[in-house]
Amino acid sequence: MKIDLSNQRALVTGASSGIGRACALAFAEAGAVVAVHARSVEKAILTVDEITAGGGKAFAVEADLNNPAEIRAMCSEAINTLNGIDIVMNNAGIHGISPAIQTDERQWSDMLDVNLNAPRLISQLSVEQMINQGRGFAPACIAQSRYRLRA
Repeated sequence: MKIDLSNQRALVTGASSGIGRACALAFAEAGAVVAVHARSVEKAILTVDEITAGGGKAFAVEADLNNPAEIRAMCSEAINTLNGIDIVMNNAGIHGISPAIQTDERQWSDMLDVNLNAPRLISQLSVEQMINQGRGFAPACIAQSRYRLRA
């Protein structure tokens, strides 16, 4: 099955390796312009280089997903450079290196920030842009007020 993402603008977090890298490459192969996120721009550039070598369009964005100010700056840079946004893939994630019973407060806080708080903020900022531009792909429960979580 061939998916056509021509004229689509995507942000993929954690796109320097693994699933994020594979998704960034797939989005670009399908025609999307991709903002490739990594914690360090040097790592993101490796994925960007692979995309552009294959004829795709991409650029690197950098942010520490433990830092809301950096997340806001990264989203702003991605949205401004893409001239909007249609697709967001919150792929970045971390896990503790210690067994759960030995996880300290800092490790726990870092996991919550990267795995839960960062995707919420990235989605919030991106969906706001999607609503304003009248198009984009995001979970309906986030994008449309008629979908409410029920107890």
